[in-house]
Amino acid sequence: MPRVLALKNLGPDLFELDVEREGLEYRAADCTLLIHKDGINSRAYSFSSHPEQDHLSFFFRRIPGGFSDWLAGLRPGDLLGVGTPFGNFHPHGKNEIWLATGTGIAPFLSVLRGSSTQVPQDFWYGIRSRSDAVFLDFLKSRTPLKVFFSREKSQNPYEREGRLIQFFEELPVGIDLEYYLCGHSEMIREGHRRLTLKGVPQCMLHGEAFY
Repeated sequence: MPRVLALKNLGPDLFELDVEREGLEYRAADCTLLIHKDGINSRAYSFSSHPEQDHLSFFFRRIPGGFSDWLAGLRPGDLLGVGTPFGNFHPHGKNEIWLATGTGIAPFLSVLRGSSTQVPQDFWYGIRSRSDAVFLDFLKSRTPLKVFFSREKSQNPYEREGRLIQFFEELPVGIDLEYYLCGHSEMIREGHRRLTLKGVPQCMLHGEAFY
């Protein structure tokens, strides 16, 4: 089993875990199972690291009593199993609209941490409050970011007040645009419904729910 390299506390119950790579091959935005040292309990997480990096990273929120509660208690040197990578959610940037809520930002971080990522046309990020607003400087430096705060006011021009799904009618639609949605299942369902009504083909819609 690989060992934990670092556990970074990024906000209230928000963490990024760095783990030894041990030669593991994967694609940006892939998922894998993180496996308890007992070899039995496990849960799927998206990589937040890019394959160009020499370690693996996973961004998560601690849920009391859940598997993530155990992850949040790990320390450097602890053992953590990492399964075989998998997934069909692979944004690359060009001619794409990205939408994320909460820790659904993880696969997009994985893509953006590469050296040759192309910029999406739009990137919408929905979070509850500023305490959840991690990685913003990095995201603003790499993408045309719009942030949506559901529980907080803001005066910044790239920030909006309200839930991300309240603004879906403003989503651009184009014949060559693809849409990648990751995060809360309600956001993904509503996004698919609204975009389908606008005439976007199902083959141009890609969703990955984070529970």
